[in-house]
Amino acid sequence: MALRDNPHFQGADDAEVQAKILIKTRMAADAVGATMMDRPEWTGARPRIGGFQKVEIYCTLTNNNRRGSSAIPSSNAADGSTAAGSARPATDAANPRANNLYGHIIRWTEDGDSVMATGFDWNLFVQNGDSKTAKTAHPSGTNDYKGNIVDDPQGSADYGAPDGLWFDQFGRLWVQTDQAGNAAGDWVNIGANCMVCVDPNSGTTRRFLTAPPNAEVTGVTMTPDGKTMFVGIQHPGEDSPASNPELYSRWPASQWGLASDGVTPLPFGRPRSGVVVITKNDGGVVGS
Repeated sequence: MALRDNPHFQGADDAEVQAKILIKTRMAADAVGATMMDRPEWTGARPRIGGFQKVEIYCTLTNNNRRGSSAIPSSNAADGSTAAGSARPATDAANPRANNLYGHIIRWTEDGDSVMATGFDWNLFVQNGDSKTAKTAHPSGTNDYKGNIVDDPQGSADYGAPDGLWFDQFGRLWVQTDQAGNAAGDWVNIGANCMVCVDPNSGTTRRFLTAPPNAEVTGVTMTPDGKTMFVGIQHPGEDSPASNPELYSRWPASQWGLASDGVTPLPFGRPRSGVVVITKNDGGVVGS
């Protein structure tokens, strides 16, 4: 069935049909049989490959604890009517782990290196996880929760729930995370949310920064010379009650306990989202 014939997308003319498809994109994908993915978030095109001629796309898949959670798997209805989050899809090649707590990153290469291609090759760039986890492997055998992050020493760059994804002008991949941010439970070994830098050729990963408690790291850009980086810190102290907004965090006020004289105490205060400006002490390119 063409989408224009689907009652959820019918319209008086092509413009109305297109508008409904753009607004209800996930439903439209269900209707045409798209692969159900584990919470896709950001996508990014890798620059500086073959003089910008190669088309390589990366996408973060944050997590999906419902994947493989039912003995009788269920998919979204083909007419696009299923409410988001109600399906219990089986594992598949692109989403191979049941109870995918830590997420993964997938990579596509367009046929003919053309953005107009209708076919592509793909692989799993990384499966995130906790190399020191004490969790029992999933009974299905599809998930040991450890992942395959390339770092040295092992575990020094463990991260999960990949969300923000951005390539800088030098071709390095920066990944930002969005998990609970409280360094508890499944995150006790990994810690708070963070941003890592990854070499897309080798997968070698280094932790670059860690967020304040209960904050998400989201948004990143650089000046053209690469010597100044801007990183967003969102909702620090999330889940604090209105009666005690400073329960989990006082960031950024907690960064400056004293005035510039080094003596006069400064008051703390409720947490605020903000943007961090990062430079190197030697004035060089950030991340070099």
